Amino acid sequence: MLLYDWSLGMALPVNDYLSRTGADMSTKTDKRKKELQAFAKRRARRPEPIVVPNSSLKVGHAVERRVVRNHADLLQNIEFALVNAASDSHEVDDQCIERILRHAITQKASEDPSINSALDSLAAIRRQREEDPGDRWSDALRVVYASLKRHSNCEPGETSYLRFVSQYVG
Repeated sequence: MLLYDWSLGMALPVNDYLSRTGADMSTKTDKRKKELQAFAKRRARRPEPIVVPNSSLKVGHAVERRVVRNHADLLQNIEFALVNAASDSHEVDDQCIERILRHAITQKASEDPSINSALDSLAAIRRQREEDPGDRWSDALRVVYASLKRHSNCEPGETSYLRFVSQYVG
């Protein structure tokens, strides 16, 4: 490749032109590589993000409507178990209810005894309702989770969802 040097009035090979002018002719790819390396260094210093499977926690509007219309008793049983867990342990707040529902939906055990107690009561309700298939149970848990997210920010100490549900569940 040749570059035209106006001061000499002639074309020179790139290397000769660069050596005469002292110009730095870094390419766009070199700049991009440097940017990516800098980004990789910054990324390495950041802690790993906590990945939450939100898709497994969400419920579609049609499913929510169907569960609310046809299985209100199941929703009431789940909400009753959550309200009882809060009344048994005064340290249970909306954030704790969120963790309980997440563990129940994902079917994972917890190390927290108050959460395990609530999960045990939810499991007892599920055993009592043997005729309900698993997908109906998980849909109902997701509907309750959606209700929790609608009525609370799930911050520590917040009990707005528990107060809301307590009005309807004795």
